[in-house]
Amino acid sequence: MSILASGFTLALPPHALLSAATIPADDGNSAAMVQWLGLGAAVALALVIAFATGVFRPARVDGPLRLPADRPLWPLAVVIGVAIVIWMGSNIFYVTIKQAVELQHARATGTESPASKPAAEPTMADFAVLSTVPGLLAFGWMFLADRHLARTAQLQLGFTRRRFLDGVAKGLLAAVMIMPVMFLAETLLEALYAKLHYQHPGEHMLLRLMNEAKSPFLRWCLIGGALVTAPFFEEYVFRGFMQTFLRQTFVNWTMMLAPRPPAPLPAGPLPNLPQVAQVPAEPPVGQPPATILGYGPAAAPALPPPQGKRIWQTWAAILITSVLFASIHELWTAPLIFLLAVFLGYAYERTRSLWTTITIHLVFNATSTIIYLMWSHGG
Repeated sequence: MSILASGFTLALPPHALLSAATIPADDGNSAAMVQWLGLGAAVALALVIAFATGVFRPARVDGPLRLPADRPLWPLAVVIGVAIVIWMGSNIFYVTIKQAVELQHARATGTESPASKPAAEPTMADFAVLSTVPGLLAFGWMFLADRHLARTAQLQLGFTRRRFLDGVAKGLLAAVMIMPVMFLAETLLEALYAKLHYQHPGEHMLLRLMNEAKSPFLRWCLIGGALVTAPFFEEYVFRGFMQTFLRQTFVNWTMMLAPRPPAPLPAGPLPNLPQVAQVPAEPPVGQPPATILGYGPAAAPALPPPQGKRIWQTWAAILITSVLFASIHELWTAPLIFLLAVFLGYAYERTRSLWTTITIHLVFNATSTIIYLMWSHGG
């Protein structure tokens, strides 16, 4: 992964989620059996909790629209575009400034120009900056845009103080159900990779850098980028703005394609037909208004499909957002990241709170980080 993408979400290191509790290798098959029994028990417990709390109700994703149907969608697209420009632009700006400083230093000292030799390898400080600052800048922009659109367009992304406690509590409960499934998916994916003889890096770059950092300050910056910047920035842009934009777009398309009742003919003399008598102001007594020219119900205004009729639009938005979210990660992590993104998108539509998905995302990254660091240090 290039330096410009080093701040994105952590992926699970191969077998790291299970390695912290691994029994020494000389136990042979008994170690593997204990692992599988423990994993099976965790998944079974997650399923029991899920059924008890009514999580498995796919149709329940169809909640109220987060943006009124009569509001334009282009502001959401602008917010997403500007956030991406800020994130990428700040990365590029940092690298450009660093190269300019190196060039100035080379000229001042009379050494070889950096332009005539390969670019220097990024330092640990570079990764620490790029894993935190660009994401925080983009998050700040989206936060201000969300507050402005909440006042002017009644946008409700669920990132408010009054939703904090409820969202975090639901996120922690959801994480208890999601993490065992992610453990199982990681194990099965690694088995598939081994079957296909597919070799991939042993860990995400950011995880490796955390382990190699000599300075506690830089290490905490890298950890902060993974546990704070990534969950807040990515959930705001993907689940908050992008999933909302896609869902509302599909709902609008449904409104445009839905058949509408024909508009009533205007009352009064018809144009170019002077011989037709003008319709009286009131229909004759005893005759249904719909059978009289100029009477009958007016054309109904275009309204969004009622709640319970927006299921495919919501799931389409969840799946497309999940594909986009997985595509920004390394290829070998994409299947797991896609599965996680589907869980996040579903949780967002069920709870309508970004605090829920941020909490799940944070727990996922924290679990990956803690277990990897324990595993790498032989703990």
